[in-house]
Order: sequence, then structure tokens, then C-alpha cells
Amino acid sequence: MYAHKVYRGFESRPLRHFSPRWLHGQATDVAVNSVRRIGTSTFVIGGHPKILIVRLSAIGDVVRVLPAATAVRQAYPSAQIDWVVESAAADILQNNPDLDRILVFDRGPRLVKSFLLFAGLLARVHEQRYDIAIDFHGVLKSGLLLFATRADQRISFSRPRAREGSHWFANDRVMLSAPVMNRVDENLELVSNSTLNASPTISTIHIDKQINTKVFRTITERKKNHPWLVLIHAPVDRPEKWWPDERFAALIDLFLGDGRFDVILTHGPGQRAMLDPILDCCKHDPIVPPPCVSLREYAGLVSKVSLYVGVDTGPMHIAAAVGTPVVAIFGGTSPQMHSPVGAPLRVFGGVRVSESTERATEVEARRALEGVLPSDVFSAAVDLLEENS
Repeated sequence: MYAHKVYRGFESRPLRHFSPRWLHGQATDVAVNSVRRIGTSTFVIGGHPKILIVRLSAIGDVVRVLPAATAVRQAYPSAQIDWVVESAAADILQNNPDLDRILVFDRGPRLVKSFLLFAGLLARVHEQRYDIAIDFHGVLKSGLLLFATRADQRISFSRPRAREGSHWFANDRVMLSAPVMNRVDENLELVSNSTLNASPTISTIHIDKQINTKVFRTITERKKNHPWLVLIHAPVDRPEKWWPDERFAALIDLFLGDGRFDVILTHGPGQRAMLDPILDCCKHDPIVPPPCVSLREYAGLVSKVSLYVGVDTGPMHIAAAVGTPVVAIFGGTSPQMHSPVGAPLRVFGGVRVSESTERATEVEARRALEGVLPSDVFSAAVDLLEENS
């Protein structure tokens, strides 16, 4: 394996003719292990295509493109496959054997800076001369990246899945077979029904040995006295997904009062204060570790627990991707579209959406969340564990 750099955009070499140097952004030294490095030429290498995957964010959405990326690799085993992604979700892709390069776009803190950095990224994508580009994101920004590749095959969703006119930048548009589908199925259909003709598959997150060793020691200590270790992730940034604090607390007390469980209550960077109202309501004390240093470390942690319980967030999709049983609590989003795949699952709450409306109103979301009772979640968790023990 080779160690190389990941940049904000692409290589930090000068661009010819069409981009001043101040558009480039600065190189970011991020160690990435490339399993299949195929040189640096901007042309087809040895007759094998250069392919660019475009899915910039968010964490859960990036995770849900992984099976499609694996399908593309299986269809083109000798191709160079790159992925352009924003920095917040980039770590989850590191060491992935289906990828050759992770091209990290680090948005600037202000609008003007972000615009200049994105302009530089477009110029660099243009210079790379990709043969195939696939837009899994379906927004204007991803459409512009797709068009900038000038690839012979530029694949995207058709409307209504494609938004903000992004489909106009593609020359191979895929109409989905149903108006409402799970996002994973959508992504697989994009690569199987396009000219790529890739076969649907499953995928997972690559967790390196060092992370597994660190997590294993932590989990082993906790499992000495309790056969089942439950990880609960409560914090969310969107109010329509927030299950009431007192219900999370009641659920934690049900687990810890049972005698068979230990509970880890996790949070991301800057989210620790969100746990205080939950902990104030708890009669028992769950484990509250510091945030994991990376998404892959979180994946390593959740891969070793017995069960994951949480709302519709990126960590939920990470848990399913590594095969951990999941009890998912939905509010204003649709389980039809956003349920995790790849692991045993129980789903509570959520709303049904139509082709034209992907999100519920705040009132509908609150009603869905208030209808989810801690006792029901606990019973489903026990059933799921007993079925999969």
C-alpha cells in the first residue's frame, strides 16, 4: 500500500491558462493508504478508465453510496476510481479498497472564500480528464463538478431525484423505478441502470487494525459484567429529529435497571452539552466517553457493541454499515427513504412522504416522535438481541 496526500481539491500544481494561483486552496496533509494507486496521468491509464464519484456530504449520505462504489469497482476492477467529498465526511472513506484517491474539498469559513475554493476545485477537476463521472448528490454544486470533468459519460439522476437543475449537466440520466425508494437502492439503481451496468452489491466501512485493537480493549472491559452492551447516540442538529430528553433517559434506565445491559452514550465534537438534560433525568449512570477522534474510530466502536439505538443521523448509518443491529427512531424523515440497510433493524416513528415532499412539517415530526415510547423501544431492543444472539 502507498501513503499519499489528500488535498483540498486535487494536486497543488499550477493550472494552465484558466485559473490564477490564488484559486487553488492550500494542500492539506492527510495520511491516506491507497490500495490501488494507478499513477498520476490525467489520461486513461493502460486503457482503463478514470472514474470520479461525486457525493460531497453528509456523513450518512456518503455511507449510503458505499455499496454503489463497490459495484462500480466490481464492474471496473482495473479502473482508477476517485471520490470528491467534503472534509466532514472524508475520514469514513479512508483505506477503502474500492477507491484510489479521496479528493477532499474543505469549504472556507465564509461565502467568498468557499466560492473561490470551489472555483479552484472545478478547474482542477477539468484538468484531470476523467472518462466517467457519477453524481450521487443531485444538487447544483455536484452538477457543476460533473460538468467540469468533461467526461464522455456523465451520469446522474433524472428529476425529481435530481434537484437544482443538476441533471442538465449529465448526458446519461437515470429515472428511478419508483417515486419513493431507500437511498441505498437509489444509488445502486443509478449505477446498475446507467451505461455502467454495474451489479448491486453490499459494502462496509474499512476499519484498520490499530483502531480495532484500541476499541477491543475498551469493549472487553465493559462486557465483563454485562452480556449486552448498548450504544445510544442522542444528539442531532435538526429539531424535527430530536426524541425528547426524558424519553432517552427513561430508555437508559430501562436498560441499566435490567441487569443484562451496559450503556454507552456517545456524542460528537461540540455536542457534549446536549447530553446534560438527558443525564439530569437519568436514575442510573451510563458511560459517557469523550468523542471519538475520527469517524472510523466511531465505526470501530459501534462494530463491537451488541446494539445501536438512535435517531436518524450519520452514526445510525455507520452502525448498520458495520453490521451492528439497529433500533432506529424517526421523526420528520421517512423510514422508506432513510432506514439503514445491512444489519438487523427495528424502526419506530417517522412519516410517509410523497414524490414531491421529502420532509414532514414540524408538527408532523413532533407527533411522530412523541408516539415512540421508551418501553416499546426497549422491548424491540431485547427481541432484536435475542433473535441475533
